[in-house]
Amino acid sequence: MANATPMRIVYWVVLAVLIVAGLVGLVQRLTMGHEVINHGSLIPWGLWIVLYTYLGGLAAGLYVFSALGSVFEIEVFKPLRRVTAVGSLIALAAGLLLVWFDLGHMERFPELFFRPSSTSLMGRMSWVYAGFFVIVVVQLVLDYGGNATAAKWLGAVALVLAVAFAGTEGALMGVLGSRPAWNTGLFPIRFLVAGLVTAGAALTFILAFLWKAEGRDEMLRWVTGITLGLLIFEALMEFAAIETMLYGGAPAVKDALNLAMYGPDSWLFWGLQVLVGMVIPLVALVFFRGNRVIVGLGSVALMIGFVAARSNLLIPVLSVPELEGITEAYYSPRLSTVYVPSLTEWLVAVGVIALGLAVYSFLWDRLALNQPEGA
Repeated sequence: MANATPMRIVYWVVLAVLIVAGLVGLVQRLTMGHEVINHGSLIPWGLWIVLYTYLGGLAAGLYVFSALGSVFEIEVFKPLRRVTAVGSLIALAAGLLLVWFDLGHMERFPELFFRPSSTSLMGRMSWVYAGFFVIVVVQLVLDYGGNATAAKWLGAVALVLAVAFAGTEGALMGVLGSRPAWNTGLFPIRFLVAGLVTAGAALTFILAFLWKAEGRDEMLRWVTGITLGLLIFEALMEFAAIETMLYGGAPAVKDALNLAMYGPDSWLFWGLQVLVGMVIPLVALVFFRGNRVIVGLGSVALMIGFVAARSNLLIPVLSVPELEGITEAYYSPRLSTVYVPSLTEWLVAVGVIALGLAVYSFLWDRLALNQPEGA
């Protein structure tokens, strides 16, 4: 292990423990099926889908930052093109892994490729994901090989695919007329902007605490400035959406918003999404721009808060039954409108995230991602 400092040893031990915990959860999932998962008929999506939407947006946002250096050749972002491209692949892989574990029949996922449907958004996305993976891997090989021109053109194609899958994630919910709180054409834009904000926060953390090469201060100023602008724009969109839906939305829309803002889990909205995910990062980015540590910690708060934001966007809407009185007409644990992730869900989630961090940390050293010219 390169540079085996006590801190690095502790870091790898923690990751190893979390990965083992994830394997325990995975064994439970494989042997007991959905019996160990707490979502059901009324709330079919839970923690794993929340994290999938978050990680998918993060992957797209990271690749946009990569394209600023590789495709648009903005000088200050060129040293970051590999850091963000590799991070994008790992974030997307982790998100898709969680989706796979969420499937009722995990063994059937190849059907997306062997029996594709041109009218299915999910079917289209599977091909977009696969194309993105292949193109970015080839792009990185060409980039490390010194073929900058070919890498640039492949990067342009990958950029289109990244924006496409980020927007399609929002469209998957935006096209559901049965869920009026989601049924808006702005959802693809909101998902893309949220992904860019979280990617900016992740890159801020990397520059603040991990980057050792020259030019860090200038890159940090650029990234924090972009992240601040995107965060303000995201906050304005969020406020506008809430105000519009509260005053002019259908009853189901208002019920979902009231549940998120004033229900039993309102701490997720006011405590994590608003305070941790918006207020603290805004204070850090506006008033402490010159303090690398505070800015880095603010970026961590932003990333945590946006996980809560994804949860608040999904779970409260699903917690409002489409058919009034269905929970009183028939009793079943799977007809509950209350969702709390099970231990198995938490174990698998932390295991997948730890695995992603482990792979990224390995490649950070192996590919010398923090060096402008790489390994």
